[in-house]
Amino acid sequence: MPSHFPRYLDGPSTGPYHIIALVLPLLILPLLLMTAVGAPMVVRLGTSTTERLEDRDGDGLAEFLVLDVDIEVFEPGAYGLHGTALDGTVTANAGPMDLPMGKSRVELRFSGSALTRSLTGGPIIFEIEVFPRDPSSDPAKGTYTTTGDYLPEQFEAPSSGTGVEVRIQGTEVLIQSRVLRLSINTTLPQLTFTYSSGSGDSTRSTLRYMEVLAYQDMNGNAVYDQGTDLRKYDAPLNTVDWNLRTDFSQGYEISLHGVVPLRLSGSATAVAWAKMTFTYRSRSLLLEGWGQKFDIDMELWQPLDADHIAVVHELRDLSGRQTIAEGKGGSIHTEDPNVLRLVSAKGLTTGIYSWSDAILVGNETPQTQSRANTNFSVEGHVASIIFSYPLAGGTLSIHHDPVIGMDPANMPKGQDTSGFLSNKPLAMLIGSAVGIVIVAGTVFFRSWSERREQRAPHYTERRGGD
Repeated sequence: MPSHFPRYLDGPSTGPYHIIALVLPLLILPLLLMTAVGAPMVVRLGTSTTERLEDRDGDGLAEFLVLDVDIEVFEPGAYGLHGTALDGTVTANAGPMDLPMGKSRVELRFSGSALTRSLTGGPIIFEIEVFPRDPSSDPAKGTYTTTGDYLPEQFEAPSSGTGVEVRIQGTEVLIQSRVLRLSINTTLPQLTFTYSSGSGDSTRSTLRYMEVLAYQDMNGNAVYDQGTDLRKYDAPLNTVDWNLRTDFSQGYEISLHGVVPLRLSGSATAVAWAKMTFTYRSRSLLLEGWGQKFDIDMELWQPLDADHIAVVHELRDLSGRQTIAEGKGGSIHTEDPNVLRLVSAKGLTTGIYSWSDAILVGNETPQTQSRANTNFSVEGHVASIIFSYPLAGGTLSIHHDPVIGMDPANMPKGQDTSGFLSNKPLAMLIGSAVGIVIVAGTVFFRSWSERREQRAPHYTERRGGD
């Protein structure tokens, strides 16, 4: 072989270092390609969507704009779909749902009430995201524009089918019955409630869920005692990405759900996750609409090194005119053994928050009866409350259903002009007398005026004859 050829191609002179020099780039190249590509793709959105209007009551106005979204799944599992439009004022969610490998089509239903408020006319641009349940996998995102132009007058708010008004207004979902006005915040687990009519500002209260924590019960009393029990995991709920899902197909079903990252106590590191959901259904609206029972569901994605998990929340009077009292009272007859009441300055029960100790737990679905324990403290306008749930037996799923409501017996009366004088005989007599005087005076004045007009021409004639 000619001497001008490189020595590493010269067979007899090839040594171990030359072999490494040849093989090493071949080994590094796949690693570089994997780094450039990133984590393997588990899900992908289609290139387009189809759209349709849904008019449930046939009145020519659509309650929903429905997008059919194509999804291609490379790794079967649970996925959720989220869509926004018009600067985030219009949102829709679907799932989480179990999707098989391959292509699937999922509906996103955008409420007509939100479209009537935010739409100005023309095509609508939607930002859509499909996200896997596994937080380590990246979501897939896409931007889509409707093929048709839409006007706000094409839509109307969905009807609940229960005689109860339900509408989405900005970052709130409003449920209003004859007695109760309930506002559900869509960005964090918080409820505001008051009477549906009358002086609402004087009876406004809020219920806010603030934190989830898991602990080891050191004194065996099954409730969380700060300073005594060993706090192992915690998660503030105001930092969770909450998503709204609505269904008005049969009454209403409204749910707020989010994935809660549980951190090691005292650390910023999330080591476990739980899905938390708050759900409000029309079938859980209590008799005559005075109260709304709602569901709190927690689904742990892995077992925790703790024997209890707790939900920390507070009940607060927003009006500054109510205090909070413990125990039953007023006209509401609830079967719940635990009741906190909002009480007016006159000592009347206005709002209530009640709950039972009975819960359901399970490994996959909550179907086994168990018991919660509660500790709370009341200071004037605020009550701090902690629900504690046992995690014995590998519990991963928990279901609880408290109640929020307003006492219908103490609802402020609106100004009703019908029957204004009924059951008020003195007022009726005075009113009648005044009426008689007015009528008599009117008749006398008219008679006097007519006689004066009759005399006036004769007087003029006599003056003219002089």
